[in-house]
Amino acid sequence: MMAKNILEEECLHLVVLKKLRIWDPDLFQPPSQIVELKEECKLFVDKIAVFWDLSQLAKATEKEKFKTNEAHNLMKSIKNTHLETYQTDYQTQRKAEADQH
Repeated sequence: MMAKNILEEECLHLVVLKKLRIWDPDLFQPPSQIVELKEECKLFVDKIAVFWDLSQLAKATEKEKFKTNEAHNLMKSIKNTHLETYQTDYQTQRKAEADQH
């Protein structure tokens, strides 16, 4: 009990659970490998976030591209319909003129 009090006075809290030792994270300095791994994991998570953003942007771009193609096809269809109407009107007028002469 006295050893535990001395450790607590030194701000070092040690708990042993089946050979697993847990230190106060504010006082424990992890090995450099753990720090490097943590930094690599953070960079990886950041890259995934960027990839996710790019993926969402690509999906939005494809959606807009599809809408643009639909609009283009609609305009083309309207143009063709008007062209056919004008051609029919022109041919009707020419026939009417020919019948008058």
